[in-house]
Amino acid sequence: MARNSRSRHDREQVHLKKKLRRHIQRGHPWVFDQGVVPGPKLKPGQLVRVTDEKGAFALAFADPESPIRLRVLDTRTRAEIDEEWMAKRVARAALRRTQDPRLERTDALRLVHGEADGLPGLVVDAYAGHAIALLDGEASEKLWYPLLETVESSLGKNGYPLKSLSARRVGRERKWLGEPPPQTVTIREGAATMEVDLRRGQKTGLFLDQRENRALVGSRSKGLRVLNLFSYTGGFSLAAALGGAAKTTTVDIAGPAIEAAKRNFTLSGLEPGKHEFAAADVFDFLEEAIAAKREFDLVICDPPSFASSEKALSKGLRAYRRVNEMAMRVAAPNGIYCSASCSSHVTADHLLEVVADAAMEVRRDLVVTDERGAASDHPVRPGFPEGRYLSFFLCAIE
Repeated sequence: MARNSRSRHDREQVHLKKKLRRHIQRGHPWVFDQGVVPGPKLKPGQLVRVTDEKGAFALAFADPESPIRLRVLDTRTRAEIDEEWMAKRVARAALRRTQDPRLERTDALRLVHGEADGLPGLVVDAYAGHAIALLDGEASEKLWYPLLETVESSLGKNGYPLKSLSARRVGRERKWLGEPPPQTVTIREGAATMEVDLRRGQKTGLFLDQRENRALVGSRSKGLRVLNLFSYTGGFSLAAALGGAAKTTTVDIAGPAIEAAKRNFTLSGLEPGKHEFAAADVFDFLEEAIAAKREFDLVICDPPSFASSEKALSKGLRAYRRVNEMAMRVAAPNGIYCSASCSSHVTADHLLEVVADAAMEVRRDLVVTDERGAASDHPVRPGFPEGRYLSFFLCAIE
């Protein structure tokens, strides 16, 4: 088997100026630029040994243009980061998923979840056998892209044979590295059937991390009037309608997403004409709904990230408070209110404060009855709290 050409004997050493050994050994895979002693210029994706005053204790790859200067790969300093190492990491990730009964009713799931699966900067999502690999920046591309054949082979040997594997860097520009994926595929999620746009869709095509939260909403929707805000292609609406909702109202600013939501209703055996779909700005929709004194028995407020960085946190929290306050004003008495945040900079405690402030402002009594995070194929390392990026609260609202 071919070996990585960068031998362990000639790797550069990167010395830490902060005491991070225990932090890293507990499972945190990132070293920021402030924690690194300036040294020789490193190339993106270059393998290095991480050292402190006690000596070398980890292997990482360098990302010299990023605030995350090092991403830790292994705490065995003599390990070879090669095809064999990669195949074992991928096999371990696959095993976690084949042993998970919650994933038996879907063919759309995350097979590799970056840092949590010991492969920092690499995500692999599969949709009915067509996989998308997301590479988080140039350094991740340099390291992982040459190993994607090994990823595909190992997944196939461990329960997840693929029809295709396409790759691109994280970012708005959809520049595919090699062959792009099919334009659309049809996937199943429980009783739902959905069309997924693999080339132009949000994330890799679908918000896989909300799968279990969609199921929760579906289980609570029977006979209710359901409002789904920032709906994208209608996943929560679909779950609610299949769960017996009297009517769903699906709102997203993107017209193509709303049209896709209607198609998903049809694919799942539902009549779109019995439900409401609005291609509209959510804030404008809510203003009109409040003025018209509309009420909904179950409201889902799942906005995009309003805080994409630590610097944007304060402004982002104000935006979360505003939209939650408006959404609560259309929640019917004795109803259900769901609030979510997908930003790693907005912790669960931040979101609780947002919801509490909004409830106080609109003078509604609200209690949390269910607290959830991302679906089980998006695992979290206990020593890496940044990996817990999704917060979801289902609340009773008086």
